[in-house]
Amino acid sequence: MRLTCPDLFSENDLDVLENAVRRALSEVGVKVVSADVLARLSERGAEVDEASQTARFPAELVEALVAAQKAAQSAETVPVSTATEFSAGIGYEITPLFYDDDRRRARPGTREDLIAMIKLGHALPEVTTVSCPVLMHEVDPRVEAIEAFVLMLEYSDKPISAVSILPEHNRYFAELGDIATGKNNDPPRFIGTGGFMTSPLCFGSRLADLVLEGGRYGVKSVGIGTMATGGLNAPATIAGCIVVGAAEILGGWLCVQAGNPHAEQFRGGTACGVGDMRTARGCYGRPEALLTDVGIVELFGRRLGGHVSISGPGYIDARVPGLQVTYEKMAKGCFIAAATGRPARAGNPGLLDAGRVFSPTQYMLDLECNRGLHRIEEPIEITEEAVGLEVIAAVGPGEGKSYLDTDHTFAHFRELWSPTLFDYAVAGPGEGPDEEKVLERARRAWREAVDSYEHPDISEDKVRAAREVLERARKDLLA
Repeated sequence: MRLTCPDLFSENDLDVLENAVRRALSEVGVKVVSADVLARLSERGAEVDEASQTARFPAELVEALVAAQKAAQSAETVPVSTATEFSAGIGYEITPLFYDDDRRRARPGTREDLIAMIKLGHALPEVTTVSCPVLMHEVDPRVEAIEAFVLMLEYSDKPISAVSILPEHNRYFAELGDIATGKNNDPPRFIGTGGFMTSPLCFGSRLADLVLEGGRYGVKSVGIGTMATGGLNAPATIAGCIVVGAAEILGGWLCVQAGNPHAEQFRGGTACGVGDMRTARGCYGRPEALLTDVGIVELFGRRLGGHVSISGPGYIDARVPGLQVTYEKMAKGCFIAAATGRPARAGNPGLLDAGRVFSPTQYMLDLECNRGLHRIEEPIEITEEAVGLEVIAAVGPGEGKSYLDTDHTFAHFRELWSPTLFDYAVAGPGEGPDEEKVLERARRAWREAVDSYEHPDISEDKVRAAREVLERARKDLLA
């Protein structure tokens, strides 16, 4: 089952937005913090001002890329999922903070936290991938991501979901990828080759270096994202923020074309926000943020060649596990589902506070929500046995009759979704659901899962080889 809603924009609306994006690229341009990429852009026909590090893109450069994206969009076939079982993952969130249930506040993440989350992902049967949801503050940031990869490999034999986000880490991630999955990835699977633009309209030095590195590895598929935030680093209007965000993705792709000659598959992601003028805080669960994200996806889908999706479906503003998080995630997930035709989900399970905090308690609550949403998508069995006309006749009409003790109910009640965290107890007079009890169940559930963890049979040679890579990285990067 899929929810759908009408397009946001008329053809005239799209004319205005598309024209503004093209003019922004040709008249305003993109700041490119890389002499190498600027030189390559100049060779491709961009108008480059080295003093301001700005590249402006003539119409023919933009049109050639858009035409190629449209051709790829037309040739693309949408894969039909055949999966029937619910599955999830521990996301690659790399948040700086971890929500401490005992202290009821967020604090810097630790190695102990990360290991516990890897164990959680390994212990939950529906989790199919493990990753790095939180940073280890006691580990030097120059090697932290490499050590995190080694810990994932050491504590779980489930597939790892991660990419390097620092160009100097790429060669170590490539080696660790060979250790984890065998030397069969060409180009290497775990190296980072793209990333998010710096709003407004800036292709930053780290992103440039990642793209150049991707060229050295022969990477063909590269993603560029935008987190334009209305009123802060983009216009306060939805229309203006859409234009800046779309120009950043399209301008970023043009920079990738120059920096990585192997790139031929361009993807985009949008995780836009809106500024709260009372606090100057960027907010990502507000209606305007949702409309901006969906507007950018629609503009690309109908005019600029597609291949753009919403990157932060679980980026919300609530800071503690509970009702506000659930509302914001479900509102965002259902709106995205209606606008794109994709399944409704509480995105980025466990994520709080606009991507700054990871909470295992909220992770368990989000999984509970997503199990229920997955049940809605499952086909309804329509057979004579499922209808149960014989039992309908046997019970018959009238008050005081029940199907509770019939064989038909005994045969089918286990097929029903049966949540374990939410409160469905029969309430006494005047008694309502107790949110704190729900939260306590979620806290207990993740801790019990971690306690149930059993170390998998992982090759000692594989772990030893991974740790040798880490030690070499320490010597190289911390010297």
